[in-house]
Amino acid sequence: MKYFLDHTKALLINYNFYEADQKIALVLLVRNLLGKYCMKNISDQIENLQNYGKIVVLPAMINKYSQMDISEYALNPPKNIFEKLASVNSINQIYSEVLDKLKKIILEKFRNEIEQAKTKQTIDITNEHVRRFQSAVKYLPESMKNALEVELHHCKDDIRRLIQYRELKVQDSSITEEIDKINNCSFEHQNLQVIKSYFNKGKELASKRIGNIVDKIHQNLDRQNIMEVLNDMKTLCTYKTELN
Repeated sequence: MKYFLDHTKALLINYNFYEADQKIALVLLVRNLLGKYCMKNISDQIENLQNYGKIVVLPAMINKYSQMDISEYALNPPKNIFEKLASVNSINQIYSEVLDKLKKIILEKFRNEIEQAKTKQTIDITNEHVRRFQSAVKYLPESMKNALEVELHHCKDDIRRLIQYRELKVQDSSITEEIDKINNCSFEHQNLQVIKSYFNKGKELASKRIGNIVDKIHQNLDRQNIMEVLNDMKTLCTYKTELN
């Protein structure tokens, strides 16, 4: 009997909950059949084993994955734990509660990586948080993996928009600076070649920016984004007014 109990405890320690619960149910049946003939120390061991998973193993597992960095998931794949818990979560509510807690803990870790990825404003391999996310997400259950990959896709779209916005701000600043130089030039005091250089540079930047705006207007017209079209038309008119 002691060997049987030790083996069942080992199953719990290794998160083989279904097999462990089956053996615990069997040993409880044997104890009940023996009744008063079951030795007290064996009866106590059975009682302790019955609570061991709930009191020791499951809290330790939650703590382990709370402290674990996602870079360690290759050696400790969460999807293996989720499969083992899923096999018993309908049998005992405690397993269902643990499963929900683990999901929340792990989702929070990946969403934190997404938020940190946005601060880097790059979407290639140089973004360490995108890299960490992609390396670890494959060790999650398929449903969680798919949902998080959708969130990462949205994150990358947000980063692209931030990069484009930053580039447009730089372009706008350069164009405005060149236009100001042209407007502030005094023909009586400035060399004609300098003025011509400023004008050509400003014209080149403005033409490029105007071309980008026109392309964007056509795209938004195709998509029927009327508000975007109106905003771009306003910007276009501003450039034309300043250049005239």
